Amino acid sequence: MACTPRLAVTMMTGLLGLAFPAPEARAASLSVNPTKIQLTRDAPRALLNLKNEGTAPTRIQITAHAWDQGLDGQMELRPTTDLVFFPSLLVLEPGQSRAIRVGTTMRFAASERSYRIFVEELPPSASEGQQASAVRMYTRLGIPVFLRPERPEPRPALGGLSLDEGAFTFRLANAGTGHFVPDSVVVRGVTASGEPALERKLTGWYVLAGGAREFKVPFDSPECSRIRSLVVEAQVDQLVLKEQLATPQGTCRP
Repeated sequence: MACTPRLAVTMMTGLLGLAFPAPEARAASLSVNPTKIQLTRDAPRALLNLKNEGTAPTRIQITAHAWDQGLDGQMELRPTTDLVFFPSLLVLEPGQSRAIRVGTTMRFAASERSYRIFVEELPPSASEGQQASAVRMYTRLGIPVFLRPERPEPRPALGGLSLDEGAFTFRLANAGTGHFVPDSVVVRGVTASGEPALERKLTGWYVLAGGAREFKVPFDSPECSRIRSLVVEAQVDQLVLKEQLATPQGTCRP
């Protein structure tokens, strides 16, 4: 499994805008490494390393969910027993690290399966006690887990370009057997003379095997009457996808 950067999350909150002194704010700090797990037939197990970088003990619960996506990119999760891990509940003292063993009970298929392991910090137990005035935000991290086929092949494609009520819609789909994350997604409005009139850089995220992500870009720009075509360009690794939609009436709302 390739090495991936460590994810460190620190969350802190306090009480603001009150006329009396705010109570003590407590901070949680939990680091997780790696930030993505890929299991294969030859390497069906991995280690998820946790470290408490805070100043107080922290209780942690680990759960697993099968992961799908809606067209809007939102995660669709359901509990699963396809992944096995140990332990699922633990306590980390300040500065303490722990390695969680992660594996699967599933056969590896021709297409990639996707999951999320959630590492969630729990409130202290009643026996541990906590100052009533303490305010604390608890960390919850979702780690992607992929069951990779022998030859995962993402197949990105652009399509579904349309303009309705001044909003440009298109899809970035994946008919392949492995996920991808686009390096960039850019929409440009071009005038009749070929000059760029508008540019929007969009945030790309995972497009899972067999899935699609729909983007909707509003064009409430003073340049909308000059735009005669909309061009969307997406880069995935070394592949550059490009599609164009003619807009002879401009892109302004009717």
